[in-house]
Amino acid sequence: MVPSIEIPALQHGRMYSLRLGDGTLLPLMAWNETNELSWQLLEACPGGDLCVHGRHGHLLVQPDGTFEIEDGTEPSRHDPDVRAVAAGLTVRDLRPANRLALALFRVVAGRPFPCSRCGAVVGARHHPACHLENILPLFPMLDGAGWRDEVGIDLGD
Repeated sequence: MVPSIEIPALQHGRMYSLRLGDGTLLPLMAWNETNELSWQLLEACPGGDLCVHGRHGHLLVQPDGTFEIEDGTEPSRHDPDVRAVAAGLTVRDLRPANRLALALFRVVAGRPFPCSRCGAVVGARHHPACHLENILPLFPMLDGAGWRDEVGIDLGD
């Protein structure tokens, strides 16, 4: 039996990154809608010129903190998520990708106020699934409509 390690607290919708052995950064978004399922780390690449590869990474966090590749994919040994698993990286190797999250949000959704997703204005808090208290965006690659659809939020438009 493999001993469990305490998994660092992840936040649903927050950007993290893994640094591979050659220095490549793999941006990932934490995803866990319910506590009954394992944490998933989804590639947070917005597409276009910002992506350096074509496959969308999808890692599952195991109880011991290691990663497993999502079933149903046909990975190549050159894919960043496959390389992360092969290198033995774990959840302890994840680092918050705050600057990247802010940069992606500005490209996709514009300036933080008024928020194009939840409508927050200066002096008002964003919706809890939109931004954290320090104005760090959650789900930073989603525009208003995509954010509402993905997180199932109806703001009564």
